[in-house]
Amino acid sequence: MAILFSEVVVDMTECDGGSWSCPRCGSGAVGRISTGRYYCHDCCVEFTGRSPAEIYSIDDEGNLISVDEKETE
Repeated sequence: MAILFSEVVVDMTECDGGSWSCPRCGSGAVGRISTGRYYCHDCCVEFTGRSPAEIYSIDDEGNLISVDEKETE
């Protein structure tokens, strides 16, 4: 099942063969966008697979905004 979000196709059936959960909300509704980049369908954030994860929100124009930067504003 593929879902279109801000012109980025998210494959909800593949997560590098592993089971990923969102570092922000803990949901398992995570899809792989590309190598090392994932998307949470429940809280609508993009994040990296590194530890610690870099978490980004997506604005109306499809730009990524670091959650850390957004919370300090």
